[in-house]
Amino acid sequence: MQAFLGVFGLVQIGFIYFFFPETSQPGARGIDKLKLEDRPAKFIFINPLRPLGLLRSPNLLLIVRGF
Repeated sequence: MQAFLGVFGLVQIGFIYFFFPETSQPGARGIDKLKLEDRPAKFIFINPLRPLGLLRSPNLLLIVRGF
């Protein structure tokens, strides 16, 4: 069972490496060649209070209150 879990873990690492581009080495996929200088800088506002809107759900509100 331990050997199976070890082999399965190695297979999963291989899948993650080949199918998720953020885990590849720099310059391996050509994304570094994209010209970012042509685009103007864009301001992105992230609202830190937005997740509090989830508390409108009665189920989550009861869990957070510790009821």
